[in-house]
Amino acid sequence: MSGKVVSLNGDWAYKMRESSAFTRSMTIPCNWEIGGLHDYSGEVWFERRFELRGAREDDGVFVLKFKGVDYFADVWLNGKYVGSHEGYFQPFEFNVTKYIKLQNENVLIVKVNSPKEDLKNWPHEKRYIKGVFGHHDIRPGSWSPKYGQMMGTGGIWNDVELEICEKVRVKNIKVSSELSKNYKRAKVKVEIEAENSSGRIFRTAHTFSIKNPRLWWTWDLGEQNLYIVEVSIGGETRFVRFGIREIKIVLSMLGMQSNVLKK
Repeated sequence: MSGKVVSLNGDWAYKMRESSAFTRSMTIPCNWEIGGLHDYSGEVWFERRFELRGAREDDGVFVLKFKGVDYFADVWLNGKYVGSHEGYFQPFEFNVTKYIKLQNENVLIVKVNSPKEDLKNWPHEKRYIKGVFGHHDIRPGSWSPKYGQMMGTGGIWNDVELEICEKVRVKNIKVSSELSKNYKRAKVKVEIEAENSSGRIFRTAHTFSIKNPRLWWTWDLGEQNLYIVEVSIGGETRFVRFGIREIKIVLSMLGMQSNVLKK
């Protein structure tokens, strides 16, 4: 059954307090403002029950994946604490092989906390990374310290999945490049992180060079040339697209001298 993805989207029960019962439901993925919690900031507890029909212990690694939660998330599976995450846009995942039940019902609980910013920081020194979704210019209350954080974006706003992977799976791939001074050659480093069913992590790195590389440019300076790296471990193959480019910060000595003279 390795390679199968089980969607956990759909109706989730939820409650506002840990001591309360799960009496209400919300369709996930969903921003909770759209889901019926108007102008709410703080904690919400979500529950999803599911079964894995036909799955076996030797199928491989069971990975619980969240594509997006706003903003703090704590996760439990079958009464066991799995882990936490902070952020808005970044996907995150947990190896839940040792927590999953194959013959009985599984109970997944996610505590989501999306608090308001401290008014001392709003709107000019925000602490939470939410991009335009937390920016005062598009909030209903705009710049207002009192109304600027109305209609929050909290919740499990993107897909939730359980993926059944190979017994050894590719967990992460990082590709970096370094250009020669004349840009005629690029050294590419591929760092691979793999994980087995017991949660043990293995890391390896491979380096190769590309002659006369096709560079990646911003849209106003050239083409966005991309390369593809193929990584295969066991029965799993992953592809990663990457661009070869160099970013520099160049200080203008003339501008620095001008500032000194002004002082």
